[in-house]
Amino acid sequence: MLNAEGFVSECTGDNIFIVKPAQMFTPPLSAGALYGITRGVVIGLGRDLGLPVSEPNLTRYDLFNADECFAYRNRC
Repeated sequence: MLNAEGFVSECTGDNIFIVKPAQMFTPPLSAGALYGITRGVVIGLGRDLGLPVSEPNLTRYDLFNADECFAYRNRC
């Protein structure tokens, strides 16, 4: 789903993450990403694995060109 500014915010009930060469990205909360425990856990696991994790505004182009993309159901 896109927010009013055209940036990727989430799936219909899931957080979205992309992986590009040795780095993980997820939309920031300010873009409308779902806040929850699961999101924090996935970010923490990525960092534990040594992946730099950042939260930039993402576009559809970023998703199309990611090495990997996954969504994770948020459990609050």
